[in-house]
Amino acid sequence: MPPLFPRIRERKIVQWALAYLAAGWIGLQVISLLVGAFAWPPGVVRILAILLALGFPAALVLAWFHGEKGEQRAGSVEIALLGGLLLLAGVVVAKVGWRASTGSAAAAAPPVRAEQGSIAVLPFLDLSPAHDQAYFSDGLAEELLDVLARLPELHVAGRTSSFTFRDRAVPADSIGRALHVENLLEGSVRREGERVRISAQLVDARTGYTRWSETYDRRLSHVFAVQDEISRAIVGVLQVRLAEGRVQGALARQETPDPEAHDLYLQGLYHFHKRGAADVRMAIDDFRRAVRRDSMFARAWAGLALSYGVLPVFEAGPSDSAAAGTAAAAGRAMALDSTLPEAQLALAMSLGIRMRFREAIQLERRAAALDPSSAIAHHLLGFDLLNFGRTDEGVAELRRAVDLDPFAVTATTLLAEGLLSRRDFAGAEAVGRRALRIDSTSQLGFQVVGLAEAFGGKPAEAVRTLERGRGLHPEDSRLGSLLVLAYAAAGRWDEAERVRADLRRPGADRSSEVDAAFADMVFGDRERLIRILTSRDGQRRFFEHGGYIGCNPRYDPLWSDGRFRTAMSRLGIEPCRLARPWPLPVRDPPSVGSAARSLPVLRGVRRPGGAARSP
Repeated sequence: MPPLFPRIRERKIVQWALAYLAAGWIGLQVISLLVGAFAWPPGVVRILAILLALGFPAALVLAWFHGEKGEQRAGSVEIALLGGLLLLAGVVVAKVGWRASTGSAAAAAPPVRAEQGSIAVLPFLDLSPAHDQAYFSDGLAEELLDVLARLPELHVAGRTSSFTFRDRAVPADSIGRALHVENLLEGSVRREGERVRISAQLVDARTGYTRWSETYDRRLSHVFAVQDEISRAIVGVLQVRLAEGRVQGALARQETPDPEAHDLYLQGLYHFHKRGAADVRMAIDDFRRAVRRDSMFARAWAGLALSYGVLPVFEAGPSDSAAAGTAAAAGRAMALDSTLPEAQLALAMSLGIRMRFREAIQLERRAAALDPSSAIAHHLLGFDLLNFGRTDEGVAELRRAVDLDPFAVTATTLLAEGLLSRRDFAGAEAVGRRALRIDSTSQLGFQVVGLAEAFGGKPAEAVRTLERGRGLHPEDSRLGSLLVLAYAAAGRWDEAERVRADLRRPGADRSSEVDAAFADMVFGDRERLIRILTSRDGQRRFFEHGGYIGCNPRYDPLWSDGRFRTAMSRLGIEPCRLARPWPLPVRDPPSVGSAARSLPVLRGVRRPGGAARSP
């Protein structure tokens, strides 16, 4: 039998293989272009790729039998091999086609239908030479989103969800289905010195066709005019019928004549949305510099207030300066422009920190009326309604926030919190898991899923969830306190005691004292938590760091105490009628005295861990 490699060379196997791969690659490129041009389903490319992959061994079989001057004759082996490959190709194509058709059918019927006149503003690409203008391109896109969102005739997808698709090669129809919109605004920014080139195009999400496009070469000082032109063009293309004067009032708003102040404002927005204590502090610095450049820049004052307001959610320790900064900046923003939704929300956050919840709710309702597409307005309103015990109203507002911004993790976890307050533990777990699919590291996601499992009769699952969350965030005292509850619910009292002791270690900051007190309550001692939540200073720290009461099942055991009921009544929070005992097993007591202290827990006690009011 001749050696193998000479036979491969004689039959030109390598040449056949290279020629096949080159032809296949060219074919895929051509088909990809045709799919985009004629809006063919993406399954066409998948099926072709599979056929080409299966055809490769078939090409090698043909080369083996016919590669040498075409002298080999097809025999039974060749026919069997080719027949088997064709059969395999048919089976695979049939399965892929079936999956594609069923997947498309499912995707074509999303839970929320795309509204007429609906649009998502995707993050603009930074095409600047140094690629250092991401904050600027993001900021322009966000400002366009805000301008369009002021029009109640338009349904505008929220920023968080729209920006989820940054740097992702996702077909337009898939983005449209995910965000429940019919149109996509995308573009790019190229900035050099004092000049900027902005390209924008409006794409039909259903077909992928471009409905409108334009490129603008302007000075930085004319950026607002470009935004106005783009907004007007979109309104015209979508044939949105606006009330007389609505375009002038809603679209044409140059908020500062100072390009540098505007640039600093965009940097502040960029850092604000990145979150985390370090980025929020950078946002505060950027907004401060912006208002120093232009003290009449209302939106920058509002950004400063919101940044101060969310800082305690991300940063442990004293928050007096943050509360004062929120109040001062919010007051200045409202004085400059009381019609600005961001100013309304900033003042509402300031009032919430000072526990003036009724006034905060009124401002949040006003902000939602001024900007119906503001997911943040519905988010904050829903949270404060939950805190007041108006659970059904709060859940409705949070559903609206998630509808507007379906990839917003915080709003999604707050919706799960609302379902917890309804005692819909299965629903809360499902929504919480959706939040973890959006962000697999979300602290709030682990908290709400673990709670839903613990209260829903699945303590072992709750332990696994909260252990995983604490493994990712070992310094998070809220996750630690909930893990104490989960261990106790699973009957693992020794491990609960170990985590409890860790929460009480010397040097823990004051913001975590609520979590340590919650752990004490799991063991039957609720006095420390009652002292915190009935004192003005303790209440202020609790709400600043994202806590809420209402019908939160964390606090069911406290409602039987008259001091707690009185303190909550002064805040306008009525007793929860759904309060129920905690699902904790009887602890094997080391002594009779300690057993007696544990029994009240079985009749209702729970932990304080905030749900994060932060937008």
